[in-house]
Amino acid sequence: MAVVSQQKLELLKVRKLKNLIELELDFVGSPVTAILGPNGNGKSTVLHALACAYQPVTNGDNLKFSNFFLPSTDALWNESYLEITHTYRDGQTLHSSIKTIYEKTSRWKPIYARQPKRDLFYIGIDKCVPMIEMEKKQAKINYATSEVAENVFTIILQKASEILNRRYLKYNIHTASGKNFMGVEIEGLRYSALSLSAGEQKIFHILTILYNAPKNSLILINSH
Repeated sequence: MAVVSQQKLELLKVRKLKNLIELELDFVGSPVTAILGPNGNGKSTVLHALACAYQPVTNGDNLKFSNFFLPSTDALWNESYLEITHTYRDGQTLHSSIKTIYEKTSRWKPIYARQPKRDLFYIGIDKCVPMIEMEKKQAKINYATSEVAENVFTIILQKASEILNRRYLKYNIHTASGKNFMGVEIEGLRYSALSLSAGEQKIFHILTILYNAPKNSLILINSH
């Protein structure tokens, strides 16, 4: 089976989606795009739409329109319509400026199995909530610690040190009750994700995805 690769997003057009009407965003020549604007102007809606536009090739997030546009009594999302223009290679064949249309009548089309393939990672507001606020256990948590020595995590430690102005020396994996979570070491101090600040947690999460994502992945960060 031919491998889909070299994906590039060129254009997003929205005819109607939530509060977005007749919107067009051009991504050509922009490896990184920031969308700025007041609250309520649809920045998250753009990211949610793109997050639902692909099915993963290897290990990206597996998101569908129902994850962000769940029908309710007051919002069925009928008549929603958007399209993306994208380029990709399927084996030796290059497909340039292909248009894919997404619309909602009784159901979303195209069906998930016919959506274009691209590894995609969506980083939402839940990723900046300190892990301790999500932990239900109230007794002492005992975990085993193992250092991660791969080269990519050396880069992650260096980048996090530059961003957060702290000297991170080690990246660890902690294991407790069958669950794994990260931890770090600075001079004279070792602590787990249970003690990471919201800022630390989000920075490490973003860097880990950036430096481990497969080539040609689309990474969406909803910073709120």
